[in-house]
Parts: sequence; C-alpha cells; structure tokens
Amino acid sequence: MSKYKDFVEGILHGYDFKVLQGLQTAIEFKRKVPPYFLETNGYYHELGIGPTKDEARQAWQELIEEIVDAILHQTETKHGNQMLPDNYARLFHALAILKLEKKSLLLPSDVNPMSRCAYNLWQLDDGSTRNGSLIITTCWYLAESIKKGYSLS
Repeated sequence: MSKYKDFVEGILHGYDFKVLQGLQTAIEFKRKVPPYFLETNGYYHELGIGPTKDEARQAWQELIEEIVDAILHQTETKHGNQMLPDNYARLFHALAILKLEKKSLLLPSDVNPMSRCAYNLWQLDDGSTRNGSLIITTCWYLAESIKKGYSLS
C-alpha cells in the first residue's frame, strides 16, 4: 500500500487543498521553514512528516508520484464508481498546486477520454483556488452529463 493512497483518494472526492498549499509554501521558503508557519499550518501533521524542508520535499515528490499513478492507472473511485472528468480535474489541480511542470514527461496527454479534458484544462490551471474551482466545476458539469448518457467521443 502506498504511503499517501488515502490522501490521494481524498483529493478525488473533493478534499480541501490547504494541505497541499501549505506543503508547497513550505518548500518555497528560501531557508528553513519558519516556526510561525509551522504553528499556523498543519500540513506536516496531516501528511505524517516532520517539519523540515527535506521531509517536505520528500513528501512533495511522493505525492506527485502517487497522484500521477492514480491518473494513469486508477479507473474507479473507492466507491466503485468510474473515474470521471471531475475526479481527474481534482488530481490535476493538486499537481498545479504542487507546481508540476505542464510539459512533464510523467504524464502523457492522452491517457483516456475521461482524463483528456482535465489534462487540457490543467494547462490553464495556475494552482490558484479560483482557477481550480472553475476547472473542477466545469469538469463536474461534464461528469454529470456523462452520467446522463452523453459521450466524450
């Protein structure tokens, strides 16, 4: 079992992205993570890591790998439902928050029809709450259409 499997499952189902935002901010500090930030941000408790930048970087790398793995290989949610564009959009938004390069070789653009639209919208996602919300909402409407019988092909 992977270390962050439950965390990634939470992302699929609408988990709050504050932990990822905190992790990314911690990594971007020029020096060690300041005590005031650790006091107000619980990313390291939530992820089960220590408060150092090295541990934050390691968690960052592992999270990216597990999110990419879910995009490439997961076909159902933990509830047994088919992965739909809104599930993929949440995963891609997590990658935008973690600032994975859009041209990353980790992700082919054409995994499957459900992820394709989320991948294309990810190209516009700057990781902000506003953009993420717009993209996820758009993909949610698309998912609802698919549930009603419309096709992506």
